[in-house]
Amino acid sequence: MRYRSMTDVLARSFRLCFGCVLVMGLAMTGCDSNGGGMSENPESKTITGRVTTDGSSGSGTASATPSKTARDGVEGAMVTAVSVGADGMTRALEGEATTNADGEFTITVEGENISNVVRLNAQGEGDFSSSVIVMTGGQRQVQAQPMTAETAAEADVYVEAKAEDEASSHEKGVTAADVAMYVNADAAADLNAGATQASKVAAAIASTVRAETQMNAEAEGAASADAVADTKANLYADLQSGLATASSTRSRAEVMTTFEDGMANLYVEAGGTAESQARSRQAGTSVMIEVSGTVSSDAALGLRKQAELLRAEATARVEEAIFEAEGASNSTINALVQARQQLKTDLRTAASIDAVADAKTTYEASVKSQMESTFGVSAATIAVAETEIEGSLEALFTALANIGGTLDGAAGAAVSAYNTFYSSAQASAKTSFEATTSASTAEAAAKALLYVSAHGHS
Repeated sequence: MRYRSMTDVLARSFRLCFGCVLVMGLAMTGCDSNGGGMSENPESKTITGRVTTDGSSGSGTASATPSKTARDGVEGAMVTAVSVGADGMTRALEGEATTNADGEFTITVEGENISNVVRLNAQGEGDFSSSVIVMTGGQRQVQAQPMTAETAAEADVYVEAKAEDEASSHEKGVTAADVAMYVNADAAADLNAGATQASKVAAAIASTVRAETQMNAEAEGAASADAVADTKANLYADLQSGLATASSTRSRAEVMTTFEDGMANLYVEAGGTAESQARSRQAGTSVMIEVSGTVSSDAALGLRKQAELLRAEATARVEEAIFEAEGASNSTINALVQARQQLKTDLRTAASIDAVADAKTTYEASVKSQMESTFGVSAATIAVAETEIEGSLEALFTALANIGGTLDGAAGAAVSAYNTFYSSAQASAKTSFEATTSASTAEAAAKALLYVSAHGHS
């Protein structure tokens, strides 16, 4: 929301008072010197938290498990707050606090119409500074997650992203959950070092979210926009409270894993189908791949790895659903689940774009090897089907490559490219499989091949 200026408020107060004179003749009683509607007791919120140093050092810390590592508390840091509007505009709030020996603080902030999103800023000795975005959810007492290098980077990106996405609320467009998902240690390190700009990272995330949102709106079996927004808000609230109370590196990693798993299955949790989720993630990830070239190499790797994790989970889940519907054996489903888990581990530890591509190639091979027994098709038949869809796949990848650098049109271009691919390639693949199996099984086999093939875009 945009906040009214004091001039507007006073003008409104004058009109109200003048109306009191005309109607009641009680101007002095109806409109006092308090300012005609300005609250004598501004809204207040009390936020507890901790300012820390941490181990977020970028690509050298690649790990198989996500973690926001909070280390030593920062004593004597001054904590202040601003209210963040849905348009990214910030407004200073009254109130400040000083951290104790453990870096802990309690701050009571006051102001008119405080947003549900507050940014806390900490300043310490020397050039130390940190920040964190706090979702208050309308509550007067809130626990913030510890301030770390990652939360500081997230705060910068979130404010820029809300200015970029032109959404009408914090629950629409880019959310705090989106920023927390994409800004990992790699991206945070470059942002905090000034190697890349928060505005460019925000633009890449905003374009990615636009593509997902548009594909979800168009896909059959899609989740409702309101349900997606509510699910994101709940996931971030759980992340915030979980990190606030986590007392060890292991517990923090568990909180982060739960959050990432929730985000990975966002659209299904919000009521959508596995197929609509997979298509939404494919469109979003492809946009991230193409537009993240505007940021530094380490930041781009970090953003792409997070996007690939989301796409990997969505693609693997839809593959497993397709196989299950066709009566796949327990051993086949277990093999697919293991392949999914290995893919996610490989993506998290990938130190380069080539390593990301290798991880996806390995997963694709695992899926194709399971197709033979479940769908009753030979490796030769699968190869024929791949040849039949090769032209459509190349057209898809070419169209996606051409969206790079066009942020405004990237989302629409990606969605259009994927819709064209699925409509043209499905029939070709199905025809190839029908030579050796039934029409219904051929259709399922075609879907399995298309999803894992489109997952290969890098």
